[in-house]
Amino acid sequence: MKISTPILHLFLVLGLTVSSTTSKCWYTDCQPNGGEFKGCNPSENAGISPLNCRGNRGTRGIQYYCCSSYSDGPSPTKNPAELVTFNQFKEALTKNGFKVPNQDQFNNFNRYALPLGGILDAEEAAMALAHIIHESDGLVRKREENKKGTMGITFTSMCRFPDQYYRGKGYIKLTGCNNYFIASEAIFGDFRLHENPLQVEVNDTVSWATSLYIWGERAHSLKDVQDGKFGASIKEINENECKSSNDPNAKRRFKIYTVVREAFGLPGMGDPSGCT
Repeated sequence: MKISTPILHLFLVLGLTVSSTTSKCWYTDCQPNGGEFKGCNPSENAGISPLNCRGNRGTRGIQYYCCSSYSDGPSPTKNPAELVTFNQFKEALTKNGFKVPNQDQFNNFNRYALPLGGILDAEEAAMALAHIIHESDGLVRKREENKKGTMGITFTSMCRFPDQYYRGKGYIKLTGCNNYFIASEAIFGDFRLHENPLQVEVNDTVSWATSLYIWGERAHSLKDVQDGKFGASIKEINENECKSSNDPNAKRRFKIYTVVREAFGLPGMGDPSGCT
């Protein structure tokens, strides 16, 4: 996944940044055990998740992970314009039968909708929030569970941190080691989500940032989505739900969407087309 050109252009026009600092991270050369120098330079952050290695002559050693700087997180606008009011956001949840959201959830939605999701109006905000509500069972569930109800491990050769869990996390689920790597670099300018994917679940700010990043990457730029076709966004978020015209999850998403539209003061039920 890469940030699309329109969103990057929008960042430049509005003076927005994805992260508060630019980080450069790398693994050191193989440093021999018992050698004079270990770890990163004092001016750099301490090494993270070191790797066992062998030098050119087969000498055992350690590779350290270093960063020249470490950003605080995605930087929103200082005073983000509210796409919707807190009351509208609250009604989008409660009228769908879910509990009242908290103020931080509302603030994070408004804060990252534009810089990470590319969302400019209430129409698209309703689409994105409907998917977020569906995926998270009303902003409650932020991890994907297997049949036994426990977290599973997704590990590929791309992963340098095999003890971590890369199953779906966040309001819209970020899934797979490589996607954690790419999303982390795009949002934060470093690889913190790749190193510690659990924060996508437990840190609510990160949950919103990754979810709206996914929306911005996958759905925002689609012409059918911009034309108001909600079914097109279903197809992009979970194409399996579009294999049948009677898929219950697709129907549930659209039902939630119609209620969100009403809560946001938008006319009509919305357009379900595009999920074919």
